[in-house]
Amino acid sequence: MIFLPESIERILERIEEAYKRDIKKRIAYSKKWNRYAGTDSAKVQLEFFEEFKSSLESGTSKLLVCEEGKEDEAKICLMNAVFKWFEPLVMEDIYRIRNDVYIQRGLKKRIEALSKKNKTKEEALCLLGFLNNAYASSWGQGDELYQIRDFRLVESEEEFETILKKYSDAEDLTASEGLVNFTTIRVALVPVDSMAIYQKKGIYEEYKRFGIEHLADQNIDDALKMFDLWHDVRETAIYYIYAPK
Repeated sequence: MIFLPESIERILERIEEAYKRDIKKRIAYSKKWNRYAGTDSAKVQLEFFEEFKSSLESGTSKLLVCEEGKEDEAKICLMNAVFKWFEPLVMEDIYRIRNDVYIQRGLKKRIEALSKKNKTKEEALCLLGFLNNAYASSWGQGDELYQIRDFRLVESEEEFETILKKYSDAEDLTASEGLVNFTTIRVALVPVDSMAIYQKKGIYEEYKRFGIEHLADQNIDDALKMFDLWHDVRETAIYYIYAPK
């Protein structure tokens, strides 16, 4: 038998929330995803999902039952069964289910204050747009796949420069010209990839053994995706933002 990790419990809760939002908005799901058409289709979908979720939480679902030694295969099947409930949802909802955004207290207020000044209005509004839509957006192609975005306030340019020197893979996102010319606010990206997370969680050796065991699998990609899901490994983008008072 297999057991639900916290990562799947979190996803189940968020799927349920997404369906309930759609019911309030009176959104009708396509008949492709639900045999019931019309304005009640989201409500019917929610009822089916709640049965599914309840069976997992109570331990009565057949998806949790497996032969000894077949746990990994069962986990992949469970993962795919959970992800199938994404199908009637729009991408914005899926991003909100799978991703997390953390914004340090006081950061947004600082940027909003700069948006009211003529000199910094354009760059501040650009950054606010990113912060407000960070679940589903990215600064560019280099950071578009990160599932966690962590925005942190930097109090001085000296501290900002120290961060750039401290992390070898740090990138000054505001150094190059773009649609908006940043002259005051500065943003540095420090990525935290899967390997760093494995090491921090103390599961690097386990990950290597798992990869070797499943190297010949036809569904090796699903196996690695399942490993990350069960250990809640999500690559993270940390944005250090210098925004003067």
